[in-house]
Amino acid sequence: MQKKWYGKDFRLGVLGGGQLGRMLIQEAVNYDVYVHCLDPDPQAPCVDLAHSFTVGSLTDFDTVYRFGQDKDVLTVEIEHVNIEALE
Repeated sequence: MQKKWYGKDFRLGVLGGGQLGRMLIQEAVNYDVYVHCLDPDPQAPCVDLAHSFTVGSLTDFDTVYRFGQDKDVLTVEIEHVNIEALE
């Protein structure tokens, strides 16, 4: 069976929880995509819209790596992230 790219079993991770992430979540809801965000600011714009919101450093290898481990796809909403953890 082919994996669906939407629904509760598909986990999209977003590194960054700012305005771009908020706009992404608003559109993703239309397609039943569950969005999970990581951002250092506990009051980031995505905090109330994301299916889950994790407060943590975007530049810390272990934080980014752990966040991405259970996601099907990761995308970047901000340019200051730990690239080594993504690789």
